[in-house]
Amino acid sequence: FRILHHEHNRGLSAARNTGTDAATGDYIYYLDSDDYISDDCLEVLAEPLRDKEYDMVVGRMKMFDEREEEYIWVDETTIIEGNENVFKAYYVDRKMYATAWNRLIKRSLFEKFNISFKEGLLHEDELWNYMLFTQLQSVVIVNHRTYYYRIRSNSIITSATTNIKKHIADTYYTAEYALTHPWTAD
Repeated sequence: FRILHHEHNRGLSAARNTGTDAATGDYIYYLDSDDYISDDCLEVLAEPLRDKEYDMVVGRMKMFDEREEEYIWVDETTIIEGNENVFKAYYVDRKMYATAWNRLIKRSLFEKFNISFKEGLLHEDELWNYMLFTQLQSVVIVNHRTYYYRIRSNSIITSATTNIKKHIADTYYTAEYALTHPWTAD
Protein backbone atom coordinates (compact mmCIF):
# COMPACT_ATOMS: atom_id res chain seq x y z
CA PHE A 1 0.00 0.00 0.00
CA ARG A 2 0.99 3.64 -0.36
CA ILE A 3 0.11 6.65 1.75
CA LEU A 4 -1.02 9.61 -0.33
CA HIS A 5 -1.56 13.09 1.07
CA HIS A 6 -2.35 16.64 0.00
CA GLU A 7 -0.51 19.75 1.22
CA HIS A 8 -3.79 20.98 2.74
CA ASN A 9 -7.24 19.45 3.18
CA ARG A 10 -9.05 19.71 -0.18
CA GLY A 11 -12.01 17.58 0.88
CA LEU A 12 -13.43 14.16 0.15
CA SER A 13 -13.75 14.61 -3.63
CA ALA A 14 -10.08 15.51 -4.01
CA ALA A 15 -9.03 12.62 -1.75
CA ARG A 16 -11.05 10.12 -3.79
CA ASN A 17 -9.73 11.51 -7.08
CA THR A 18 -6.13 11.31 -5.85
CA GLY A 19 -6.60 7.72 -4.71
CA THR A 20 -8.33 6.75 -7.96
CA ASP A 21 -5.55 8.32 -10.05
CA ALA A 22 -2.89 6.45 -8.06
CA ALA A 23 -4.68 3.06 -8.15
CA THR A 24 -3.14 0.25 -10.18
CA GLY A 25 -5.59 -2.63 -9.69
CA ASP A 26 -8.40 -3.68 -12.02
CA TYR A 27 -11.14 -2.45 -9.66
CA ILE A 28 -11.60 0.49 -7.26
CA TYR A 29 -13.25 0.27 -3.83
CA TYR A 30 -14.15 3.30 -1.70
CA LEU A 31 -14.62 3.14 2.08
CA ASP A 32 -15.53 6.19 4.18
CA SER A 33 -13.41 6.68 7.28
CA ASP A 34 -16.23 6.45 9.85
CA ASP A 35 -17.83 3.30 8.38
CA TYR A 36 -16.64 -0.29 8.33
CA ILE A 37 -16.91 -3.36 6.13
CA SER A 38 -17.63 -7.01 6.81
CA ASP A 39 -14.64 -9.32 7.26
CA ASP A 40 -15.41 -10.96 3.91
CA CYS A 41 -16.47 -7.82 1.99
CA LEU A 42 -13.87 -7.79 -0.77
CA GLU A 43 -13.98 -11.58 -1.16
CA VAL A 44 -17.79 -11.52 -1.52
CA LEU A 45 -17.75 -8.64 -4.01
CA ALA A 46 -14.93 -10.19 -6.05
CA GLU A 47 -16.63 -13.62 -6.28
CA PRO A 48 -18.83 -12.81 -9.34
CA LEU A 49 -15.72 -11.55 -11.16
CA ARG A 50 -14.15 -15.03 -11.18
CA ASP A 51 -16.40 -16.09 -14.06
CA LYS A 52 -16.90 -12.84 -15.95
CA GLU A 53 -15.86 -9.18 -15.95
CA TYR A 54 -18.56 -6.78 -14.82
CA ASP A 55 -18.34 -3.01 -14.70
CA MET A 56 -19.46 -2.93 -11.07
CA VAL A 57 -20.31 -5.23 -8.18
CA VAL A 58 -22.24 -3.81 -5.24
CA GLY A 59 -23.25 -5.32 -1.88
CA ARG A 60 -25.94 -4.61 0.69
CA MET A 61 -25.37 -2.13 3.47
CA LYS A 62 -26.66 -1.56 6.94
CA MET A 63 -27.13 1.91 8.40
CA PHE A 64 -26.47 2.02 12.06
CA ASP A 65 -27.62 4.52 14.60
CA GLU A 66 -30.43 4.09 17.08
CA ARG A 67 -32.69 2.61 14.36
CA GLU A 68 -30.40 -0.15 13.05
CA GLU A 69 -32.06 -0.04 9.61
CA GLU A 70 -30.95 -2.31 6.80
CA TYR A 71 -31.37 -1.49 3.15
CA ILE A 72 -32.05 -4.42 0.83
CA TRP A 73 -33.07 -3.81 -2.74
CA VAL A 74 -32.86 -7.36 -4.00
CA ASP A 75 -33.74 -10.73 -2.48
CA GLU A 76 -31.00 -12.61 -4.29
CA THR A 77 -27.86 -11.86 -6.25
CA THR A 78 -28.95 -9.96 -9.36
CA ILE A 79 -27.11 -9.37 -12.64
CA ILE A 80 -28.17 -6.35 -14.69
CA GLU A 81 -26.78 -5.99 -18.21
CA GLY A 82 -27.18 -3.36 -20.89
CA ASN A 83 -26.71 0.35 -20.25
CA GLU A 84 -30.42 1.23 -20.35
CA ASN A 85 -31.24 -1.54 -17.87
CA VAL A 86 -28.41 -0.55 -15.54
CA PHE A 87 -29.38 3.14 -15.59
CA LYS A 88 -33.06 2.28 -15.03
CA ALA A 89 -32.19 0.02 -12.07
CA TYR A 90 -30.25 2.90 -10.50
CA TYR A 91 -32.20 6.02 -11.41
CA VAL A 92 -35.80 4.80 -11.79
CA ASP A 93 -36.07 1.62 -9.71
CA ARG A 94 -33.59 2.80 -7.03
CA LYS A 95 -32.02 -0.65 -6.68
CA MET A 96 -28.68 0.93 -5.80
CA TYR A 97 -27.91 3.84 -3.51
CA ALA A 98 -26.26 7.09 -4.59
CA THR A 99 -22.90 6.62 -2.90
CA ALA A 100 -19.38 5.80 -4.02
CA TRP A 101 -18.66 3.29 -1.28
CA ASN A 102 -19.39 -0.46 -1.11
CA ARG A 103 -18.77 -1.13 -4.77
CA LEU A 104 -16.05 -2.70 -6.83
CA ILE A 105 -15.86 -0.51 -9.95
CA LYS A 106 -13.78 -1.32 -13.00
CA ARG A 107 -10.88 1.15 -12.86
CA SER A 108 -10.59 1.54 -16.64
CA LEU A 109 -14.02 3.27 -16.72
CA PHE A 110 -12.67 6.29 -14.83
CA GLU A 111 -10.07 7.08 -17.46
CA LYS A 112 -12.07 5.98 -20.49
CA PHE A 113 -15.04 8.22 -19.63
CA ASN A 114 -13.17 10.91 -17.65
CA ILE A 115 -15.20 10.24 -14.49
CA SER A 116 -14.12 12.02 -11.32
CA PHE A 117 -15.61 13.71 -8.28
CA LYS A 118 -16.30 17.44 -8.60
CA GLU A 119 -14.40 19.27 -5.89
CA GLY A 120 -16.25 21.73 -3.67
CA LEU A 121 -19.60 19.91 -3.67
CA LEU A 122 -21.19 18.28 -0.67
CA HIS A 123 -23.17 15.20 -1.68
CA GLU A 124 -20.72 14.92 -4.55
CA ASP A 125 -21.82 11.30 -5.05
CA GLU A 126 -25.04 12.43 -6.78
CA LEU A 127 -23.36 13.93 -9.84
CA TRP A 128 -20.59 11.32 -9.84
CA ASN A 129 -23.14 8.48 -9.83
CA TYR A 130 -24.97 10.02 -12.77
CA MET A 131 -21.73 10.20 -14.76
CA LEU A 132 -20.87 6.62 -13.81
CA PHE A 133 -24.28 5.04 -14.40
CA THR A 134 -24.66 6.59 -17.85
CA GLN A 135 -21.63 4.51 -18.88
CA LEU A 136 -22.05 1.19 -17.03
CA GLN A 137 -22.92 -1.85 -19.13
CA SER A 138 -23.11 -4.48 -16.38
CA VAL A 139 -23.72 -4.55 -12.63
CA VAL A 140 -23.99 -7.37 -10.11
CA ILE A 141 -25.91 -6.70 -6.90
CA VAL A 142 -24.80 -9.24 -4.30
CA ASN A 143 -27.35 -10.24 -1.66
CA HIS A 144 -24.83 -10.09 1.17
CA ARG A 145 -24.29 -7.32 3.71
CA THR A 146 -20.78 -6.01 3.16
CA TYR A 147 -20.92 -2.41 4.44
CA TYR A 148 -21.88 -0.72 7.69
CA TYR A 149 -22.77 2.95 7.30
CA ARG A 150 -22.54 5.06 10.46
CA ILE A 151 -25.01 7.95 10.84
CA ARG A 152 -23.80 10.72 13.13
CA SER A 153 -26.05 13.48 14.47
CA ASN A 154 -23.50 16.17 13.52
CA SER A 155 -22.54 14.87 10.06
CA ILE A 156 -22.91 16.56 6.68
CA ILE A 157 -25.95 14.40 5.95
CA THR A 158 -27.80 15.26 9.16
CA SER A 159 -26.79 18.94 9.47
CA ALA A 160 -29.35 21.58 8.46
CA THR A 161 -27.29 24.76 8.23
CA THR A 162 -27.88 27.28 5.45
CA ASN A 163 -24.44 26.54 3.97
CA ILE A 164 -25.23 22.83 3.78
CA LYS A 165 -28.61 23.56 2.19
CA LYS A 166 -26.88 25.71 -0.44
CA HIS A 167 -24.42 22.93 -1.27
CA ILE A 168 -27.27 20.42 -1.56
CA ALA A 169 -29.18 22.80 -3.86
CA ASP A 170 -26.03 23.30 -5.96
CA THR A 171 -25.54 19.54 -6.23
CA TYR A 172 -29.12 18.89 -7.30
CA TYR A 173 -28.99 21.78 -9.76
CA THR A 174 -25.82 20.27 -11.25
CA ALA A 175 -27.39 16.80 -11.37
CA GLU A 176 -30.58 18.22 -12.92
CA TYR A 177 -28.48 19.99 -15.55
CA ALA A 178 -26.71 16.71 -16.26
CA LEU A 179 -30.04 14.95 -16.75
CA THR A 180 -31.12 17.49 -19.38
CA HIS A 181 -27.69 17.54 -21.05
CA PRO A 182 -26.67 13.87 -21.52
CA TRP A 183 -23.16 12.98 -20.41
CA THR A 184 -20.71 12.06 -23.15
CA ALA A 185 -17.03 11.22 -22.99
CA ASP A 186 -16.04 13.65 -25.77
